Amino acid sequence: MYIGLHDIITEGSWEWTGVATSGQSSSVTTFWRNGEPNDSGGEDCAVIESWRSDPLKSWNDVQCTREIKWVCERTASTV
Repeated sequence: MYIGLHDIITEGSWEWTGVATSGQSSSVTTFWRNGEPNDSGGEDCAVIESWRSDPLKSWNDVQCTREIKWVCERTASTV
């Protein structure tokens, strides 16, 4: 699933998408699969591949046009 991380503006400069995090760069490199991100074929969006055997190495970069599930951020509400 998409996690809201992209390098669309500047290749290699990963930023979080969303109201609270828009424009904030990410220096997190721990969770990328070995050899990723590799920008193979214009891959600018990050996903978690939950089926991977090592959940701490499950991020991959993919094309943003790829149809895949995504995570949405929203403000909490009280009932």
